[in-house]
Amino acid sequence: MQEDLVRDLLREQHPDLAALPIREVAGGWGNQMWRLGDELAARMQRMDKSPDLQLKERRWLPVLAPRLPLPVPTPVRSGVPSQRFPEMWTVMTWVEGTPLDHGSITRSDDAADRLAGVVDFGDIFAGDPAWDLAAAWVLLPAGGAARFFDSYAQADEAAIRRARGLAALKSLFLMLMGQNGDRGLPGGKPRWGPAGQVEDRQAIGVRKRKRIPVGIAQHAAPLGLCVSAGKGSKARTVFRGCPSEMPSSAARCS
Repeated sequence: MQEDLVRDLLREQHPDLAALPIREVAGGWGNQMWRLGDELAARMQRMDKSPDLQLKERRWLPVLAPRLPLPVPTPVRSGVPSQRFPEMWTVMTWVEGTPLDHGSITRSDDAADRLAGVVDFGDIFAGDPAWDLAAAWVLLPAGGAARFFDSYAQADEAAIRRARGLAALKSLFLMLMGQNGDRGLPGGKPRWGPAGQVEDRQAIGVRKRKRIPVGIAQHAAPLGLCVSAGKGSKARTVFRGCPSEMPSSAARCS
């Protein structure tokens, strides 16, 4: 995508914004970001296969923003797919700050007192709290998960088991993003791979792996996580009846 296309889309659908300075924001995976002046940004669907994530942000961010203690982007204009750009796009408020990758945000020198905002809400949903509790392995240092659950004291063994399996799933995604970064693919993040390996060892308790193995089922199965092969680059991951999809070359576990 080029700057001219972004400006043309603005002229067609939101002409009052078309004269703003436009510049690309480096990074991003599911969406490509373009700054619009100093206060706005256009979020253009890129790797996401469905518009659902942006639609979810449009629906819930205006509700959540006044209730949260940190700034979050708020949708101000809705772009619709067209012949020139047949994907979803949204104009959001811009949250100023320096991006932190997944590895740095868990270090003490990048603690919450420096956190300027939270910018990605595409995966927000109401449902199993295990998705949030997985942060015990994803964000806390080694050994912190047990202390967290002792203090939290509101999760039963089944919820902790689901959370641990989901943490393992998240670690595999980080390793995949790291591989994409090493290969120079759009949105890939080389520094995410090592962070994913650390989380993988914490959540599953296996030795360090140099890459995402083809047969991850042997590690996932004890946690109740089953990854089965799908067609093409998609495999369907099913965890205790809560399915999600992630790119994978995993073999079927039985």
